[in-house]
Amino acid sequence: MRARPQVSRPPANGERPDDIGDRARAPEPVLRSNETLARLNAGERRKFQRGGWQRLSPEWARRKRREGLSPRTLVATGRLERTLTQGAGPGTVFSAFNGELRWGIRAGRSDVYYAQALAKGVRGRRASRMVVIDSTTKAEIAGSVERYIVDGVIA
Repeated sequence: MRARPQVSRPPANGERPDDIGDRARAPEPVLRSNETLARLNAGERRKFQRGGWQRLSPEWARRKRREGLSPRTLVATGRLERTLTQGAGPGTVFSAFNGELRWGIRAGRSDVYYAQALAKGVRGRRASRMVVIDSTTKAEIAGSVERYIVDGVIA
């Protein structure tokens, strides 16, 4: 989803149109902001509350019960959920460069490595799309980028 700002009035604060163009070419300050990270985390909270992932295989459900782990899909110890819903931790990526936002689980070994196995698909199970920014979060981020471009405000 791309933001398409409409600039129909000269800026009230004496700002030059070039300033708006500069912000449009480099929206990284708003993409790297704590507000954007909070929107991403809120989107993940919505996904964990809604669910909708593949059901556990019977063998895996039995193993989780035996080991005293949570019976919910994608929740064993709660580390994955905490990592994605409470902010950037050691197992996550949160960066912006050239107008591109990267956010999710860091590649390679981490505390939430089991999420990567699920994302790739294991033992004949289809791969799951794990960290996908939902449409509500995309719209919120696009709106904040538009406010930044037009008004120079990070919100």
